Amino acid sequence: LATGTGRPAVLVCEFGNDGYAETMRTALQEAGVDVSRCAHSAELPTGQGIVMLTPDGAASSIVVPGANAGWTAERAASLEELVCGASAVLLQREIPEEVNLAVARAACAAGVPVLQDVGGEDRPIDDELLREVAYVCPNETELERLTGMAIGSEAEILAAGRSLQSR
Repeated sequence: LATGTGRPAVLVCEFGNDGYAETMRTALQEAGVDVSRCAHSAELPTGQGIVMLTPDGAASSIVVPGANAGWTAERAASLEELVCGASAVLLQREIPEEVNLAVARAACAAGVPVLQDVGGEDRPIDDELLREVAYVCPNETELERLTGMAIGSEAEILAAGRSLQSR
C-alpha cells in the first residue's frame, strides 16, 4: 500500500516462537517493511497459510493462525496513535474479531480508510465490523461463505456483494 505514497509500509503482527519468525522478519525488513511494532509470542508458533490450486485454477487454503490468534484488545489499543496516523489500515482474519473491531473503530474515527481482507479463518464476520470498514475484499468463495448466497453467475455475485454491503 505504501509504494509511491512517500509513507512507510508498517506491519503489526505477532511473530511466533519458531524458526519461521526470524525468516519472515528478515524478508519483510529486506523488502522495506517496518516491523518495529511487531511482537513475539513465546507460547505460540508463527501463523501460516497454505494455498492449494487445482488444475482448473480453483483455490483452497489451510490457515493456521498461530501467534496472531493471541492478540488482545489491549494490545490493539496501544497502537491507536499508529493507526490514526496511517494512510490506510488493512485487517485480516487471523486476528481475533474483537481486535479487528477495536482497530477499525479507531481508524474510522480518525478518518483512516479500513480494508478488510476476509480470507483466512472461516468464521462469520461481525456486522458492526463491516460498518467500520471502507472496503471488504472477499474472493468468490469467501463471498459465498459470508453471505450464504449462490455465486454461480455475475448477477449472483453482484447480489451477494450488495447483500454484504447492506449489512
